[in-house]
Amino acid sequence: MLDVSIGSMESCQAALIMGFVSNEQLLGFFCVRDERLRFAFATDEIKALVALSVQATITLENSRLFDRVRERDRLAALGEMAAGLAMRSAIPWGPSRAPPSCLRRALTVTTRTPISGSSRRRSTGSTAS
Repeated sequence: MLDVSIGSMESCQAALIMGFVSNEQLLGFFCVRDERLRFAFATDEIKALVALSVQATITLENSRLFDRVRERDRLAALGEMAAGLAMRSAIPWGPSRAPPSCLRRALTVTTRTPISGSSRRRSTGSTAS
């Protein structure tokens, strides 16, 4: 990648090239050329271009950070929506989603049969475990 960048810089035929470097990585560059003179830029002008390069690098870094934060927030919102959907799907809507204790009660039929003057409960049918 560096070879491509150097080739691009050389093709500009610029008198001055300012790079946007962050964490030892070249983010970009701008080229300045004045066709009237070979050394057309004064020291103050070069200092101003260096300051412009620093500000452009900060802007590029901030833009990347903003994109990361926006992506993190998007993923957090998706996670919250998924958690909400998972919570809603855990609510029983029909007998197939009823907890086992409800199924046991539904399958147990209670009848009263008088035996020697007292009432006693008797279960019929199978129970689910």
